[in-house]
Amino acid sequence: MAVWIVEALRTPIATANPSTGLYKDLRSDTLAGKVIRSLTHSLNNKVAFAAPDEVVWGVSRQEGEQGYNLARQASLEGGLSISVPALTICRNCSSGLDAILIGQALIESGRHQVVIAGGVEHMGHVPLQDPQPGPVFLERFGPEALQMVKCAEHLAKRYGISRQQQDSWSHLSHLRAVEAVGRGDFQKEITPIKIPGYIDPATQDQTIRFASDLEKLSTLQPLDGADGTVTAGNASPVNVGAAGVVLASDSWVKERGLKPIAKLLDGVAVGLAPLDMGLGPVLAIRALLEHHRMGLDAVRHIEVNEAFAAQVLAVIGQLQADPARVNPLGGAIALGHPLGASGARLVVTLAHALSKGNGFGLASLCVGGGQGVAALLASPE
Repeated sequence: MAVWIVEALRTPIATANPSTGLYKDLRSDTLAGKVIRSLTHSLNNKVAFAAPDEVVWGVSRQEGEQGYNLARQASLEGGLSISVPALTICRNCSSGLDAILIGQALIESGRHQVVIAGGVEHMGHVPLQDPQPGPVFLERFGPEALQMVKCAEHLAKRYGISRQQQDSWSHLSHLRAVEAVGRGDFQKEITPIKIPGYIDPATQDQTIRFASDLEKLSTLQPLDGADGTVTAGNASPVNVGAAGVVLASDSWVKERGLKPIAKLLDGVAVGLAPLDMGLGPVLAIRALLEHHRMGLDAVRHIEVNEAFAAQVLAVIGQLQADPARVNPLGGAIALGHPLGASGARLVVTLAHALSKGNGFGLASLCVGGGQGVAALLASPE
């Protein structure tokens, strides 16, 4: 059974600064609700649409304003009926993508026809804190296995990825994002967000460095000691944002004569050693392509979440992927990494790129604790 992406939207991604961040006065459920409302409104402009059969939403840190089933609160803030059930899920950084894959499974089961799925994270209101692993995990893997900078440094050392290579990839990520903004590539995927105290709504990501300077990047201090290679400049920033899609069954789409944005073909999750978590996309993508008897050369657009430049370079190297096909519009180092939203953001960006007829696409993320998730999409033709 085909599952179609018929709408795909996200907020502009903002920094999580409590004083200057765009969303310092907006809650997580509010941002997610705005995306849900925009998705519903956009679809209603095309076909008669009352409500989805369910909402599935991902978030990484389920506490504070992101606790107590955020999906339910967001769906009600988004104007949906109280009769629409809502589920919040978590797989750390891939939560938004997993929410979409759960929505796909609900449709493929025949239980639902339409699902709204996505993710959100407000790292300003619910900051990322040091993990507190249990004694069994600590004894087996050590505390560094849940320290993401150390995981990135581990890959840099293992595969000989230099500081210069990491800085160059970071610089390229920003350059690509700047070029994408100039071409208007993100216009269809970003829903404007009204900001308290501002006259005009936010329409552009706050994290892109339009004057990225490779020489300045080389002067930044390492995050994990003087011998380190990972810096704030070649790692993803701390962010706030939300993203989501409307998924629909093949019959629902055909009955309404609706032109979808992209087709969601399949998804997979894998596990690996926690310290090697950055290689999660390698295993997940390989498993997905093997299942569909495809080669990577058949995929024209690959979105790999850029938690760290060292991590994405390790993935590119192990997959022997064409770097030009990986994050061609810029990645999370430039666009931002609002944990629970990032997986959905990758799908939103990829779906709109594929709507232009670019064949097959992949979206994949590494997951802290030693997992990887990937999804295979295709153009609507």
